[in-house]
Amino acid sequence: MKKAGHCSQIKKNSTSGSFCGRSLHRVPRKIATLSLSIAVIFFVIAHIAWAQEDYIPVVPVKIITRDNSGRPLKVPSQVFYDQNAGELFVITGGQGNRLNVYDAEYFPDISLGSGRGIDAPLGVYVDPAGNLYICQAPKDNKKARLTILNPAFFTLREIHFDNIPGAAGFFPKNVTLGRTGNLYISGENNPEGGVLVFDKQGQFLRRIIPSELSLRGAFLARAKKEKESAKDSQKDDQVDEAAVLGLPPELQPRSKERLEEDNSDKVLGPVTVSDVATDSKGNLYFLSDQRGKVYVYDANEKFLFSFGQKGGAPGKLSRPTGFALDEKGNLVYVVDYMRHTVLVYSLSTGKFLYEFGGRGFGPGWFNFPISVSVDRDRNVIVADFFNNRVQVLRINVQDVQPLFDQGIDEIELDLPGEKTK
Repeated sequence: MKKAGHCSQIKKNSTSGSFCGRSLHRVPRKIATLSLSIAVIFFVIAHIAWAQEDYIPVVPVKIITRDNSGRPLKVPSQVFYDQNAGELFVITGGQGNRLNVYDAEYFPDISLGSGRGIDAPLGVYVDPAGNLYICQAPKDNKKARLTILNPAFFTLREIHFDNIPGAAGFFPKNVTLGRTGNLYISGENNPEGGVLVFDKQGQFLRRIIPSELSLRGAFLARAKKEKESAKDSQKDDQVDEAAVLGLPPELQPRSKERLEEDNSDKVLGPVTVSDVATDSKGNLYFLSDQRGKVYVYDANEKFLFSFGQKGGAPGKLSRPTGFALDEKGNLVYVVDYMRHTVLVYSLSTGKFLYEFGGRGFGPGWFNFPISVSVDRDRNVIVADFFNNRVQVLRINVQDVQPLFDQGIDEIELDLPGEKTK
């Protein structure tokens, strides 16, 4: 479309030095603008292609929003899938915390509350025999406890924590059963950190406390041994920095400080554990939201390795609140409450593979997800806390390549990676 005063073809005006009255210096500016526009278009196309290449296909299988009475779910705080019975257990809040049970087709079956002694449920686990282990917070005149129900939902016994050293204000949040029949319980108000271990009869045995600075402990132990063997040394209160073999300055022991007084736990404090799980081999997995790591032990409670990295960027854990094992797929799913995502790691190596989600309200998006589980068909079940729903998602990742080369943090150490009390 022509505009008044504009020519339809280029004609040079010898007297004005312009094209049809336009200044010559405007032509390069127009070309530069056009070039910039083309560059932006190519950038957008490349970005879309990159996003599609790294896109994780998430297919909604079921969106659960109501219980067996047709009432809307209120802030679901935990999900647990019983692989043997094919049932899903969902803990909800609102005016009254309840334990909701769904069948294999995710149809609401039953809802358990105070009539079954379930007043303040925080976590649930189902053993191979069908017994339920329900972690409960203190409420009214009832103390924090672990309530154990048989498959017919009748109470078998309860475990209390007020007589355990260092656990006066402890209340359980998650529990799992080891291969030997021992119970491993994580929870809140646990200043000594770690996981509480009980036997089959409910007797307290010990704590397992993951060690964050196990590498530092190995170096310091070696330095201590060398120091004690040097009988002719007159510097009993000093540590030679060369003995720590290039340890970063922030981790080096201060000079004129006795090694016996140098305790890693005094620097960072005990490692708190927020969730626990076991695999079919009896290996134990402890998740620390405080450290953004999963600590792995064998069935005999010997430390193997840890994985995960604290942080708010992609591939890192800001506030991991729950995790689940997919042994068929050799995967670990970790839900990050603050980043609204689910991160996926290799079960055998701890290598980070990919993540999916993000904050939103449609299927496959989350609004502060807080718990995760995996069903028989390897669908991922997420408690979408502030969206007031539970999402069952199928993740199609057969051809997805790892996004980051993040491997195992520690795997071969001279010292064990835990403390047992």
